Amino acid sequence: MKFTRRRSEKNAFSLTEVLIAMALFAGTALVLIALFPVAQNTEQQSLRETRSTLIAESIMESLILGQEGEKVSVSVGITNGTPIWKLLHPTNSAAITLCYNASCEPLRELDPAAVTSPITDPQVVALATLTLTPKPSAPGLITAEVAVSSPASAPAEHRTIQHFTRLVAIP
Repeated sequence: MKFTRRRSEKNAFSLTEVLIAMALFAGTALVLIALFPVAQNTEQQSLRETRSTLIAESIMESLILGQEGEKVSVSVGITNGTPIWKLLHPTNSAAITLCYNASCEPLRELDPAAVTSPITDPQVVALATLTLTPKPSAPGLITAEVAVSSPASAPAEHRTIQHFTRLVAIP
């Protein structure tokens, strides 16, 4: 009786196949890793836009007429959960710059000379400039423009600025 040995079939990958698979994996991994900075920048931009919108909405909603009817009150800070109000005369052009924290709450009023320089306070993440301008063509209406710039720690020329405008009626 004669036994014949059969050659066993190899179920392995060749070196070429392994190299091609590794090259494909490395290329895919590089593309995915390259997307991380893009995703982070998009997230930061989205956060800035959302924060700017919330700040502008807060300012616009806090614009209330004073008791005399010729002044507008705006919240310039919060102490013990109570807003601090400042009266502005909308009959003449008025402007005020406020510092805001990450929770979109006003911290304090900022001196106009300090607006262009970087803000070193770590609580301040955004600056909002409210400008009230009377409409000569429409008596009883003022234009309220809010320009929100961030990040506050950057010089003025490197900040992203978003503008929001609203008409406010004065009785």
